[in-house]
Amino acid sequence: MIRCTFLLLTLSLVLAPARGKAEDTYTIKVKQAAKGDKTRSDKQVTETKMLKVKDSQGNVLQEKNETVVEKSAYQDTVLEKPPEESRPTRLRRTYDLAEVTKGDDKQMLPYHGKTVLIEKKGERYQFQIEGGEELTGDAAQFLEKEFNRKQKEFDFEKLVIPKKPVRVQESWELDIDALCKELENTNGADVDRDKCKAIATLVKAYKQSGRQFGIINARLELPVKRFKSKTKTSYDQAATYGVEMTWDGCIDGSLNGGTLKFAIRLEGQGEVARGERKLKVTMKTDIHGQETQKELAQE
Repeated sequence: MIRCTFLLLTLSLVLAPARGKAEDTYTIKVKQAAKGDKTRSDKQVTETKMLKVKDSQGNVLQEKNETVVEKSAYQDTVLEKPPEESRPTRLRRTYDLAEVTKGDDKQMLPYHGKTVLIEKKGERYQFQIEGGEELTGDAAQFLEKEFNRKQKEFDFEKLVIPKKPVRVQESWELDIDALCKELENTNGADVDRDKCKAIATLVKAYKQSGRQFGIINARLELPVKRFKSKTKTSYDQAATYGVEMTWDGCIDGSLNGGTLKFAIRLEGQGEVARGERKLKVTMKTDIHGQETQKELAQE
């Protein structure tokens, strides 16, 4: 199953593929993870945040500009994957690279070059260095974000994959209600559904190593009126929340592999309540990256 907030897929080989014929139709499928599956993943995500808070007299109370770059490369082995679960409940992950850079400060994460056992116990996942200590707190913050964040993952298959066969260059509208509900669940966002736009297109279809591959592009524009957080941020005009994703990978369900490139932006200006005070807030977040995955042969 393909999942992003963002997370997956890279081309296993780069060949000179044949283009699909305009009259051909394709039923797009993705492979489900199963016990024993092994995959190689490489990921880089850059997140830039700008925040400025002013009082009613225009005085700057807070200003923040931050860029965080996360890089990782690892091999996953699925140890347990119950049919009713959307993701593995036990897996072994061996990291070749695990680093994060904040500004000019680059740090290797505690599990860089190590193997981590990841297991769901109750409603949460726990992390332990194989043969060593449990990972908690700051040592596990990026694993916590991936596996235990309160938000649900963006389900690429459920929200983007078309429910009927499509032709090359054919577009289809995405389920606005499902997308808005997803954004509300993940960020507490109050979305202006009447002004939402969400469309995907099968850009290209081609054969590779006897399998059917394709390129899917999806674009989302979801205006946000306010965030239902403790700070109760509302916007002078609907904030711009935009997503563009391009997935190049296997579309016949026979292989778990491909390349996912994505860009997410959120920009707005409005008012936030802090006690009795009303403060002006200007914010902008840009997230872009590439996530790759290649299925490995089982031993």
